[in-house]
Amino acid sequence: MQRAMQTRGPNASAGEVGCGCSARRLGNRLRTLTALALLAVHTEAAAQTADTDAQTADADAQTADADEPSGCTGPFCRGGIGVTVMIGSASAGSRDYLILGAGVSYYVIDGLSLGLDGDVWLLEDPTVYTLTPQTRYVLYFVPVIKPYLGAFYRHYFLTGDFDDLDSIGGRVGAYIVPGAGSYVGLGAVYEKMLSCEDSAFRDCDGWYPEITIGFSL
Repeated sequence: MQRAMQTRGPNASAGEVGCGCSARRLGNRLRTLTALALLAVHTEAAAQTADTDAQTADADAQTADADEPSGCTGPFCRGGIGVTVMIGSASAGSRDYLILGAGVSYYVIDGLSLGLDGDVWLLEDPTVYTLTPQTRYVLYFVPVIKPYLGAFYRHYFLTGDFDDLDSIGGRVGAYIVPGAGSYVGLGAVYEKMLSCEDSAFRDCDGWYPEITIGFSL
């Protein structure tokens, strides 16, 4: 009986060893699967971080492009506000007027402004007041003398027995910039009346000179 028990003893030990090996193999597989899962999670997180960094870099590049200076300097650059005073002359039938005016303009992009001018015509009868929405483009990149082109609509407020009038026109000339915040312009204006019924006051169209002194705010 002792031998039989001794014979079963080693077999029992072998079975226990076999179960231990299986448990270790299972444990190794679980550790391997866990490591692979952690690696996959880390890889995905790294990819998301890379995408976020790329998007941030693109946004920074776009912001830098938007903030990059345009190279424009002087009073005709985007965001600038110009205040002008004007001296000119015009003929209305047999009348020769002295024109005094002032205006304000805003540069929506480099060189291109939108503005509103007001004038008073003196030395003749009737006295005339005008209101003129206008746009103008200045070749700001040209050195020293800077040509300009412009277009406008004008409404005339006439005193006395004359009816109000409307006109459209254009202008051409050039500016000199003696300082960073000021400029002087000399040009010519072509104007066409939209109604010529009252020929006693104005010709249907014509040219006249203008002198402009401007200041940038």
